[in-house]
Amino acid sequence: MHFALPTSRFALLRSFACMVALCVGGGVSVMQGQQAGHGWRWQNPLPQGNSLHAIRFADDKLSGWTLGTGSVVLRTTTGGFEWTPQTIPGAVTMYGLDVRDANTAVVVGARGQVFTTDNGGSRWTLRPTGVRDHLYAVGFALDRRDAKTGWAVGTYGCIIKTTDGGRTWQRQTSGTRAHLSSVSFMDAKRGAAVGNNGTLIVTDNGGATWRKIGNTGDLPLTSVAFAKPFAASRRVRISPVAASTVDASTVNTSTVVAPQTASPVLTSDVANDAASTVISKNAGARRAVAVGFGGTVLLSEDAGATWRRVPVFNARDLLSVSFADERHAWASGADGFVLSSANGGATWLPITVRTRPRLATVFFADAYTGWAAGADGLLLRTDDGGFDWRRLTEGGRDDLSGIAFLDNQRGWAVGARGRILVTYDAGEQWTPQFTDTDAQLNDVFFLDETHGWTVGAQGTMLFTSSGISWRKLTSNTKVDLFGVHFLDAQHGAAVGARGTILRTEDGGATWRESPTQSFAFLEAVHHVDLKTIVAVGSNGTILRSTDAGETWKFIETNSREWLYGITFTDALRGYIVGANGIILRTTDGGATWQDRESGAGVNLYSVSAANANEAFAVGDQGRVIATRDGGTTWEQQTTLTTAPLFGVVARGGENTWVAGRGGSILRRTDGIATLSIVRSRRPPKLRGAEKETPPDAGTLPRLQQRLRQPAIDDGDIPLAIKPN
Repeated sequence: MHFALPTSRFALLRSFACMVALCVGGGVSVMQGQQAGHGWRWQNPLPQGNSLHAIRFADDKLSGWTLGTGSVVLRTTTGGFEWTPQTIPGAVTMYGLDVRDANTAVVVGARGQVFTTDNGGSRWTLRPTGVRDHLYAVGFALDRRDAKTGWAVGTYGCIIKTTDGGRTWQRQTSGTRAHLSSVSFMDAKRGAAVGNNGTLIVTDNGGATWRKIGNTGDLPLTSVAFAKPFAASRRVRISPVAASTVDASTVNTSTVVAPQTASPVLTSDVANDAASTVISKNAGARRAVAVGFGGTVLLSEDAGATWRRVPVFNARDLLSVSFADERHAWASGADGFVLSSANGGATWLPITVRTRPRLATVFFADAYTGWAAGADGLLLRTDDGGFDWRRLTEGGRDDLSGIAFLDNQRGWAVGARGRILVTYDAGEQWTPQFTDTDAQLNDVFFLDETHGWTVGAQGTMLFTSSGISWRKLTSNTKVDLFGVHFLDAQHGAAVGARGTILRTEDGGATWRESPTQSFAFLEAVHHVDLKTIVAVGSNGTILRSTDAGETWKFIETNSREWLYGITFTDALRGYIVGANGIILRTTDGGATWQDRESGAGVNLYSVSAANANEAFAVGDQGRVIATRDGGTTWEQQTTLTTAPLFGVVARGGENTWVAGRGGSILRRTDGIATLSIVRSRRPPKLRGAEKETPPDAGTLPRLQQRLRQPAIDDGDIPLAIKPN
């Protein structure tokens, strides 16, 4: 399936990532919850694969929540090593989160909804707000004397305030129509909020009035945080790297507002230690940092009254910022970019997380222990102050563009970076296979256990005779290939860019190109019988051959939509799906096609038929539609994801799988309870599972085997191991 056109998936993914940024501003675990509901269950990644917007923990560093797209709310009581899905009434996406203690939390989200819990999330209570704006963030005063006073912000400058822990709310006047993505208060009076177009507003009277800070630029500001106060003034040690640049006179900052009149916040204590700094309680507690797109970092040292720009010498977007105390701060963002400061935000040390994931939210409980979350359900933890990050989620997150099952147990999924995943237990465990290629793989087809093929970018073709190891085939082309299908062990076809159709009569050992007189991007092909082959692609192209691919005929329809997927249930009946929800059906082997009303309204990328009556199609926004009457009518199926789905395989009943963006794999189900996976105890530190010497696989229960580190290095972030 094609990836690189304006109507392709990549264009959608870019716009989706921007939307999320503006909205939010071996083994992994002893127990992991698999979200089940709506007739589907996550199989990869685990515990789920939707983008996460916020993560917060209580002071005990064990109890926390994370939430994200598609009404996702996950709860942990083990520091992030175990996650259990929770349900918030209304099924709306929640964006903002504040955790008050191990049992008490407040979440805010779409349509002005606010929910609170005081029993660890067993029950969430809807609180009236009087607003319908989407709320993107919530924050309570850091001063514990004002712990019940909080604010939430959202679209069109919406600000609401509570003084009773979130039970009741009153609207405030912000003086701006900008969408606000983050809010933070140091006490009941002094706070700041940020949003799009460089919006930074501050208050010193609890939000009764707000003042706009000028000269902040026009790039979106995504997050703001005040420093958490120390219990008392203390001498602190910072790293030699930070100490070497801690003198404010050496920091090249540009003025955002009028020059500050306050005394310097940081003073070097050379007499005691060159790597030490004294930060007074009053000065440190008045610090605040705002971050945004283009590597923007703004620092205030006077409780938000004035701000200055701090250079970080990197233009990557920053999406979240967190203080652990008065001097330790972190910011996270695009491409796995993390900044760390040991001097209250005056200088920053860059760190890049492996695989460069988009980290939409970061939170630190102390100077060493922190968490981050973001795209594709990724959850990370660090125990060394952010230098080494370990993965709390299981499974790969490379986009998957094709999926195939040989029977109800054995299946394969293919996608980005030459990734092939295999399962031998109906998807309970997905394991990466070595392919010796980093090319994008677009489609996969299995005829039987000894014949499997996959095709991809630049003419890439791979074949397996065992389902385990793959070898390259010679396609004699460098064009991107998007679809492959075989009739039997000898006869097959592959299609791709510029009207390319390749045929083989020896199982793929040799391929020859068929002239089509077409320059369309051909997305999919089906070898109906020995003589009949049908291919589909751009601009409504349908090509049909009745002489085993020697000649091709254009099939006329009234559609000019991009066609992405095709399947046949037998020699006569088949389906085509494409852009804008189009579905075509044939009952004469593809000679003619009739348009069927799908009601989908989004691009459909793949279709699979379980039998003559039942078929599934998938596409953008996690859309799944199904027919049970041979394609006469189609009904939308509720799923657990809004990520684009690029592949589907239907074998009937629960034996239906979908795959797509961010490594998403879901299986149809009638409802499956949370899965508990018991692991043996480990030493109390993070370490890679590849360093372990596991017991013989035959002595482990299947559910323990599925969480072991893959036999090969799949290039992902190392897994975290739960301490005692």
